[in-house]
Amino acid sequence: ILGGSKDELDAARASGVLISSLEEYPGTGIRLLDRIGRSFAVRRAVRRSGAVCVFFPFNHGVSVRVPSVLMVHDLIPRFYRDDFPRHRPLYFAARDRVLRWSVRKATRVVVPSQAVYDELVT
Repeated sequence: ILGGSKDELDAARASGVLISSLEEYPGTGIRLLDRIGRSFAVRRAVRRSGAVCVFFPFNHGVSVRVPSVLMVHDLIPRFYRDDFPRHRPLYFAARDRVLRWSVRKATRVVVPSQAVYDELVT
């Protein structure tokens, strides 16, 4: 498990399932640099831990050399752009590209509903 809430991470540690957490990644405060830094941190954590599978619980993942599972929660910003701020078109375009790339790189993709599945495959 990479990421998650503090309670989820504590429960994973207790059960012995936890691969690694990025809690210790300090971040720079600059989104793009943080995303790049976290990508390297994830790859390093997977390599060091000898993980056999990685779960990405949010709408984006990282290219890793082991099987990965990506959870896609919703695609609202992708399909309902009129309801989101128009002053951030590059941000939403970048999120869309990251999502598409993450779906292609993941070994398996998990969705919470038939509606998200339908939106994802069309």
